Amino acid sequence: MIVPTPIGNMEDITLRALRALRQADIVACEDTRRTRKILERFNIKAKLVSYHEHNERQRTQWLLGILREGKVVALVSDAGTPGISDPGAVVIKEAIKEGIKIEALPGPTALIPALLLSGFPLEFFSFFGFLPRKRKERKAYFERITKAPPPVALYVSPHRIKTDISDLLEALGPVEGAVIRECTKVHEEVVRGPLNVLLEWAEENEPRGEMVLVLYPSCHEEDKERQVDGNGWLCKAKELIDKGEKVKDVAKRIQEEYGIPKNKVKKELLHMNTEERR
Repeated sequence: MIVPTPIGNMEDITLRALRALRQADIVACEDTRRTRKILERFNIKAKLVSYHEHNERQRTQWLLGILREGKVVALVSDAGTPGISDPGAVVIKEAIKEGIKIEALPGPTALIPALLLSGFPLEFFSFFGFLPRKRKERKAYFERITKAPPPVALYVSPHRIKTDISDLLEALGPVEGAVIRECTKVHEEVVRGPLNVLLEWAEENEPRGEMVLVLYPSCHEEDKERQVDGNGWLCKAKELIDKGEKVKDVAKRIQEEYGIPKNKVKKELLHMNTEERR
């Protein structure tokens, strides 16, 4: 059973989740210490085993053996729903391959409340989890983000929020966004604004706790293709031109905000204008 646990407020745990934890023969958890606190809070006694990113593949085979015996395993993460940017996907996939029945319980997740609190339209949305750390992989992520249906949601750690927002600003430009921090907790906070404003907030406040970053890129489809490789400033320049500003004024503003040489801005705008006339 995939059992979601509270992401901050203990009152968010469901009756079904409590019953699943009581009935389980084994509770596989990301951190036994954190899960034990939840069990103690609700007077639940269960056998705990660790299941985290460092032992996921090795532990999966052991859990499959338990499941083959007909025993019940409850899979939990430190907070939220296992398998979504948390350990769990491997054992779920392998259990399905073997025809083992899986129950996925509904419950807490930071993603959906964050999307709602962002205030952006939600006919569609895209989710990218945590940004990878390697430069090549990040570049690929940014390319995918520019083509994804907005809003785009990402998980952000307090140790990397400034780096992540800075890199996203370079790749996408000052698109509208929202940071939802400590969702469901006492000190829940929502900060809305363009990415450059969110970066200033992060640099000034050194935010702590778990966070979700929601973005709403609003460029035209033909412009999105040109955002890759850190050229998100083109979208901003095009928007300013569409509003009636002169090319020289736009070039000056882009240079001030992004550090892009004015001659390069003018050249790209001229190129875009030529393409539109064809």
